[in-house]
Amino acid sequence: MFRQSYVSFGLLFVYSCGNIFDVTPTNSDTWFKLEISHKIERIVHFGTVSLKWDKISIEGFDSYQIERKPTGTNDWEFVAEIENRLLTQYTNRIYDDESLDYRVGIIDKNGSIRWAEATTDIPHTRQVYVPSEKTTISGAINDPLIDDGDTIWVEPGKYYESLDLFQHDFVTISTKGADSTFLLSNSSVQKTVVTMNMGILDGFTISGGDNRKIGGGIKIGGKGIVRRCKITKNSAAYGGGIDMSGSSELINSIVFDNDAGAGGNLFIKNATGKIINCVFTHVENSFSSNIYMTGDNSKLKMFNNIIYSPYGNNNIYLPSDTSFNDVLLDYSLVNPPFKGNMNGFNFGDPLFIGYVGKSAVYSFRLNDSSPCIHWGHPGLEYHNKDGSRNTMGAYGGPFGK
Repeated sequence: MFRQSYVSFGLLFVYSCGNIFDVTPTNSDTWFKLEISHKIERIVHFGTVSLKWDKISIEGFDSYQIERKPTGTNDWEFVAEIENRLLTQYTNRIYDDESLDYRVGIIDKNGSIRWAEATTDIPHTRQVYVPSEKTTISGAINDPLIDDGDTIWVEPGKYYESLDLFQHDFVTISTKGADSTFLLSNSSVQKTVVTMNMGILDGFTISGGDNRKIGGGIKIGGKGIVRRCKITKNSAAYGGGIDMSGSSELINSIVFDNDAGAGGNLFIKNATGKIINCVFTHVENSFSSNIYMTGDNSKLKMFNNIIYSPYGNNNIYLPSDTSFNDVLLDYSLVNPPFKGNMNGFNFGDPLFIGYVGKSAVYSFRLNDSSPCIHWGHPGLEYHNKDGSRNTMGAYGGPFGK
């Protein structure tokens, strides 16, 4: 692809004593013209833009000055100064995908300057791949090429990183899913693995987080969405696996074997979002409660979930009944039983295929005899991919696999 644009104008000569531009040009018909061209289709690391302008003969030539700015802004940025009057082209390297205005000025010995300007459109980079294009996920998140709404595709592997998605509205998604893509704590210092309040995190196993306070694996608030993730082997004082607040959403995720003084797998405070088609459980014996709720959780929706504590420890803990007021906990398996709206509740064994005493490899898929199959919310928006009624747990619903 070849893109080119230019703007030209006649040189203006004002006759006043001492101004080098007060001379007649070699050719009175000469126009000072700037042309911009590039072959950029998508920037990954950087792109190059070529500038070319006409040679102008003036007495007292001092230099060419090149400047640029993002289109629509007012602040010009210095790019280069060229003292060779015979050099009339320049290649500029860019690291962002903003469209740019360039200008080239001819400066005389008195400091007088005449400008030629032009604009070029730079194609937007909408997605990048880690690690084939960007070495790390954090590097992709903080790269100026990645803007709100863009996608970071993460290829299978182990990534020892702590991600800050607090002000980034990206989609960060693995190409092969949580079983082959791992986000692991990268520090001996106690730290949460993922912090987010916007954007989507999809398809990761998140482990090794440790926080003295709240949220070992994930801290999610605002309007952030965690989808199709496995959160396990994290710890904190509250919410070993996840600390959840705001209008955030947890969708088709498995949260198990996290540890905390309160809310081993999930700590909920002042939440108004959604928890849909998730699994919360302990495979290995744990003394911490499965879910801890506090604050105002009015309008929180919890549908099609499996909340299962096979060792009989606290399943859902409330410091006061107000923590549960207006929570819609329906169409779910909850064992040990817990109060709720009781609409579609099931209190039995979910019958996971691989679990304690059944398999060396944990599997949270359901046996054909499971009471959770096709007993989730009957609404069309919750139907399985094949159009059948929702199946509870992480593999049912529109985002199930």
